[in-house]
Amino acid sequence: MLGWHGKTWEYASKILKMTKNPEDISRAVGRGACTEFVAFWKLSERIPDPKELLMQPEKAELPRDISLSYALFSTIASIVRHEANQRITNNFLLLIKRLNEVLPDYLEIGVMALSTVLSSTAVFKQIRASPYWKELGKLYYKYLGIDGD
Repeated sequence: MLGWHGKTWEYASKILKMTKNPEDISRAVGRGACTEFVAFWKLSERIPDPKELLMQPEKAELPRDISLSYALFSTIASIVRHEANQRITNNFLLLIKRLNEVLPDYLEIGVMALSTVLSSTAVFKQIRASPYWKELGKLYYKYLGIDGD
């Protein structure tokens, strides 16, 4: 239980700020939680800037690593859900389209990202209005129940 206490993680944060070494937090959170945190830390250093990708999706180099893609699209979906404008939504759908080209066997990443943003009524309307949705809707209909028309 030690690894999940808020004060413990606050102490770990202070250690991390002083040492800049994520492995040093093990004395605060325990070996298991530290191991998971270090894995997350290493992964997060390799994730491209999601806001930059949303600004220029046609130039984006998407990761071929499944874990990186999942983490990246989780973050992108959160941004889209909270920023809710047509340009960002169109760019998001273009990134989903490109993701399908890079990792065609992993539609679940797109399903997760789309499910996240579709919980916003404003984004739902923008997705339906996007020129990219007609094609993507056909691909994702059976997972999301929303067609491309």
